[in-house]
Amino acid sequence: MTTEGAENWEGWAIVELLGHRKLAGYIGPAPLIGGMLRLDMFAGDSKEPVATQFYSPNAFYCITPASEEVCRAYMRDRAPQPVARYELPALESRMGECPACNCYPCQCDNADHDDGDEPY
Repeated sequence: MTTEGAENWEGWAIVELLGHRKLAGYIGPAPLIGGMLRLDMFAGDSKEPVATQFYSPNAFYCITPASEEVCRAYMRDRAPQPVARYELPALESRMGECPACNCYPCQCDNADHDDGDEPY
């Protein structure tokens, strides 16, 4: 078997990465990122990649060339999800919050809802 041209190979493949990750997609060179390889992952019939990741060639444990259909089918339920937007949890009702005007702690002079003994 010849290895001629292997350093320039690109195409559809299932890849196994050190760290026990298994992904599938289109592998190509990323010449602007110092010898890294680019993995574009597609799922189903998507025209655009659902994710693109860059790897050092040393990160690959195994590369198995496969058809586009096989790679898309493999990634259908395994595609990486984008980083989620950070959301603050909803503020819970606070002990002592005034039911009439929502001030906290209650600072109202309204005798109808502030008896001074118990927080609302």
